[in-house]
Amino acid sequence: MELRKLWKEVEKRYQMHLAAGERGLSGEIDWVHIIESLQVAEFLRGGELVLTTGMQGKEEQLLKLGKKLWQKEACGLVVNLGPYIKEIPQPLLDFAEEKNFPVFSMPWEVHLVDVTRTICVMLNEYDITERKLIEAVENALYHSQVPEMYLPYMKRFGYSADYNYQIAVMDIKRASQDYSERGRILRAVRGLCQDMPVRPVLFWQEERLVLLLAGDSVPYCREIAQKAVALGEQRNYGLRAGIGPVVTTLGCLPRTYEHAMGTLELARRKQEKLLDYEEMGAYKIIMDVQDRKMLGRFCNDLLGAVMEQDSKKQTDYMEVLREYIETGGSVQEMAERHFCHRNTITYKIQRIKALLNVDLDDMTKRMEILLAFQILDCL
Repeated sequence: MELRKLWKEVEKRYQMHLAAGERGLSGEIDWVHIIESLQVAEFLRGGELVLTTGMQGKEEQLLKLGKKLWQKEACGLVVNLGPYIKEIPQPLLDFAEEKNFPVFSMPWEVHLVDVTRTICVMLNEYDITERKLIEAVENALYHSQVPEMYLPYMKRFGYSADYNYQIAVMDIKRASQDYSERGRILRAVRGLCQDMPVRPVLFWQEERLVLLLAGDSVPYCREIAQKAVALGEQRNYGLRAGIGPVVTTLGCLPRTYEHAMGTLELARRKQEKLLDYEEMGAYKIIMDVQDRKMLGRFCNDLLGAVMEQDSKKQTDYMEVLREYIETGGSVQEMAERHFCHRNTITYKIQRIKALLNVDLDDMTKRMEILLAFQILDCL
């Protein structure tokens, strides 16, 4: 749940005034805690809104607490002003502004137990709603032929049956079963999805994050995926993303999802950080072919002899052939790349020609061989 939304719900009721860090209100809140010591703060998982009375009574301790909470990726700090802390110290406010870390004040007359109870109820209700929405999206992905399993609930949340939809799937190496790590990654990526025209859906599917965007115009999947990849590099998440095509009805969600998964797998094989189905040329045609066995037979008929030679003799002819095709048949360029004499490359090409019994100078044959390699990328 976005901190800004929660704060607006409780601001007047509990006189919770924002003192600093307004730009951090777009952060996600997962839970609420009352903390008075740095030692307890060490156990935070991230995403918590922390309340404190400052009973230690020292300004420098409150500043240390604020810094520790920011370090542990808490979403904000609420200071209960009263006998221990008369006002929020300026150094803490300066730090909050610098780091976009929301700091609130709340009068002593407000009972913290009432605040925590209210916030917990709100968060529980939000989680239930979020789980139901994710369940509806999963039903749309796996049971699209039964619209009553997802359409009524998604419409309730503003997902028109005729919107444009797009899915991005992100593979994340650091997505272990550790709850706190998965939570940090989810909040980080969700933070990139602010101000979308329609509420995004983001959820874990094993070790992958699935992002669904919708709207009247083409969704912003590529923009968000690019930011997610950059964030992954910054935080060493090992994040890789595949983006599916835009579809124009809820019933077509399986298509954008399946192609996003296929694009992600292709990105993994090609060692790319991000691939977009809409920009993949011939790969789009290959992915749309339902008969995968037919594709396999095409590759085997064309390249089977070379694949068998590599398997039996431990040669590298498949790799050499692909590079030869992709460089336009430039033996010199290949020799320079591999720091070897051009005769070495020429010998291998001659052996490959003999195995395939084809003229590699024929442009049509080259195109067929390149297509076969692209098919192998997708199988």
